[in-house]
Amino acid sequence: MTPLVVGGGNYSVGGTVTTRHAQLLCPPSSVCSGGTITSCPAGYVCPPGTTAASQQPCGAVHLYCPAGSSAPVEVSTGYYTTGNSGGTQTGQEQCEAGACPRNCCRADRRCVCA
Repeated sequence: MTPLVVGGGNYSVGGTVTTRHAQLLCPPSSVCSGGTITSCPAGYVCPPGTTAASQQPCGAVHLYCPAGSSAPVEVSTGYYTTGNSGGTQTGQEQCEAGACPRNCCRADRRCVCA
């Protein structure tokens, strides 16, 4: 029997590492390439069928995506996004006391204020 290549956005299952017998759609929060599955990296969103770690950046500056994200998380009121820039923020930190709503915490206005 001729081996089949695992389709994009899928990973192989069953048997051993050399005798896989099926493939499944890559689940949310994961990246599937070459038949293997890995966790979605921080700063990115991985919906079902994701084939590349950088396929879908997290989004706008008021959103962040920790590792393993299947959807962006909106920054909490009184917090600003941290980590990477350019739509790949990875977390949030609380604004300094008294900073909100003046200038919305930071010059780059990545903060959500009440």
